Amino acid sequence: YDKVLKEAGDAIGRIAESGIGEYLDIKAMQQTFKQIGLVSKMTREENYEVPLMLEDETLNIRVKILKKAEKEGKVFTSFETEEFGSILAQFTVNDGVLSALVAGESNIGLERLKEKSNFEESFKNAGFEEVTFNYIQTDIINVDYFRRHFDKAESDQMTTKQLYNIAKTFIQTVKKAGSNL
Repeated sequence: YDKVLKEAGDAIGRIAESGIGEYLDIKAMQQTFKQIGLVSKMTREENYEVPLMLEDETLNIRVKILKKAEKEGKVFTSFETEEFGSILAQFTVNDGVLSALVAGESNIGLERLKEKSNFEESFKNAGFEEVTFNYIQTDIINVDYFRRHFDKAESDQMTTKQLYNIAKTFIQTVKKAGSNL
């Protein structure tokens, strides 16, 4: 879509310079560029709600997959339970290392999640050779807020398949941890 946007801009520029037609509808051109830009943005961001049953508690895990380029991206997941509280995790891959930053509202919830989940082992079993997890406590569990204040990591060489595999592994690990409640 970025290529389409650039080509459309070039074509409109050529028409404007050539003097073809009596007038150019600037508002229509602006609207066209906005529409193409919106579609382009939508292709770089996918949002999912994954329902999950943990013991007697129904849980929705929110998954946001961000793709900057064809082989670059990040995965954000978030959920809330009575046991763990609100949790948000960001996953990136850089130089072959899967890194996760897991944020929680409470230190107690984060500690329980660490004890019961064993994320590192789950991701190694899913094919990620080197895995690092860092945990932080924050009062605001929101992807947009998190991206503005904590998201400093760059990510590279992630295919769409890898991004989905990260989300899948996280969900399966949370489900396993929840069955240990």
